[in-house]
Amino acid sequence: MNQYSKFVTLTGGILAFFCFALPWESNYSGLYLANGHSGIITTIFIVSLVVIITNIYLISIKSNINPLFITIALIIGLIGTYVCLVVFTENRSVNFNIVTMSMFASLIIICTAIYMLNRRPSFRSVATIWIVVCSIVGFCCFLVLIFGETLNIKQNDIQIVKVKYGASLTAVGFILAIVGVLCFPSKEKYTETHRATPSEEISVGEEE
Repeated sequence: MNQYSKFVTLTGGILAFFCFALPWESNYSGLYLANGHSGIITTIFIVSLVVIITNIYLISIKSNINPLFITIALIIGLIGTYVCLVVFTENRSVNFNIVTMSMFASLIIICTAIYMLNRRPSFRSVATIWIVVCSIVGFCCFLVLIFGETLNIKQNDIQIVKVKYGASLTAVGFILAIVGVLCFPSKEKYTETHRATPSEEISVGEEE
């Protein structure tokens, strides 16, 4: 299972993303609910947070990227986050679109899983943390939508009453992404298997 864990995570992310084309509420797809008037602001907010977190990570590992570029990107991210928070707090007609948030979570999982296909899989890597966080966020959004009628939740001016199979399959995709991450081998196991392989090849050559 360990050798296929990255593909399980990628499959979960792809499933979660493409299920936005399926019905989420009545005949409305997840993509329609995500493209509301608050969806643009939510998108800017999420992108700003991703920029901030990524730049903080680059600073912490002392990346070779130009420090000026990192600083400018960090400032832009902070400004974007601040503006979005002001809009959310002062304009009551603009609500935080959790469907948009869930869609971005699936996109981040896909991009991170593709990145990890050519990298050494490690359970404690930053990439796996990204996947776990995004999967949890996406699944929590699904749980909030389940109680949409009780919590009086509206997305794109549509009252969420009964969640359809599109949202349920998206939640399954997030669960698959987490399962794939949990099956990632530890760094020690990875190095042990790669050290054992050359020695086995040498012993076979000596026997011949």
